[in-house]
Amino acid sequence: MNKTKKIKYSKLKSFISGLQVLVNSLPTEDEKQELRKNVNAIIDFFKYLNNNIGEIPSIENTEKIKINLQKMEEILLKIESDQLLSIMAGLKKPAIKKYSKPKIEAFYITNAKLILSELEKLPIDEIKKKLENNKYNVLDLKAIAHIMNIKSIENYSAATLIHQIAMKIANYRGYQKLSGRK
Repeated sequence: MNKTKKIKYSKLKSFISGLQVLVNSLPTEDEKQELRKNVNAIIDFFKYLNNNIGEIPSIENTEKIKINLQKMEEILLKIESDQLLSIMAGLKKPAIKKYSKPKIEAFYITNAKLILSELEKLPIDEIKKKLENNKYNVLDLKAIAHIMNIKSIENYSAATLIHQIAMKIANYRGYQKLSGRK
């Protein structure tokens, strides 16, 4: 074979092998279906985008947006400046008063322990009567309440303290009875 025929033959051979590679790289029917599904998904996305393009704000709409933003800022400033509104909106936490036990002198504590040990032996009805009839002073009643861990006793009247002490003893007895301890 001469040289030009050899070149043509080798070009033909390489062309045929290129065609074979091309034929072998063609997609299967399943791959074509998957490709069609992906193309349709892209088309659907662009259709959705095209249908909803009117929802994107334009420069003409920004004036309304600016006015609404300014109103929102004014409302926020009002909320921030009003303590109750800021607590309700969750911007500030309410101030929590911490309970601190009142300072009661040792004499009153000792005396209160004696009175309490007597009271614990009495029926509930008699506890209130004894506290009311013995005319304990407010400091004695506060000391008893202090020992019993009754909170906020600083501003309680004698009548309120008597009621709180009697109720605390009654509740304690009820819990004891329910738990089967007495």
